[in-house]
Amino acid sequence: MDERPRYVHVRLPDPLRVYGPVSLKTLQQWAQEGRVGPGCEVSPDGREWMAADRIAELGLEWWIKLPNGEWFGPIHLSAAAALAAEYGLPDDLPVRRGLSGSEMPLSAALAQSRGAPRSAPIIDEERVLKDLRRALGIR
Repeated sequence: MDERPRYVHVRLPDPLRVYGPVSLKTLQQWAQEGRVGPGCEVSPDGREWMAADRIAELGLEWWIKLPNGEWFGPIHLSAAAALAAEYGLPDDLPVRRGLSGSEMPLSAALAQSRGAPRSAPIIDEERVLKDLRRALGIR
């Protein structure tokens, strides 16, 4: 079995920047830190791009309701907590999982997350890259 890490390129939207190639594990860490989020795209080859939130293992599935009433996301729950702390937003800041998920306070989402098994989703690098290439029509 090939144990070499798989790599992707990452494109950030504003300002437009491309990083990589980086390992999928690094990409997962960046999502948790809030460095990969809304508008970010990934590519296995640097030519064809797909929204980063389509890689389930990145955990980019949370939306937070900003004080102006707009929803911001998708981001990782850890990034949502860091964003709230950085801007002094309240613990009862509404969040939801996915576009159609029910709203709950950020503190409740974090408590549920702490109650769940603590490991980050394991990235099956070969499967993710295969799915990414298939979605982009790359052979």
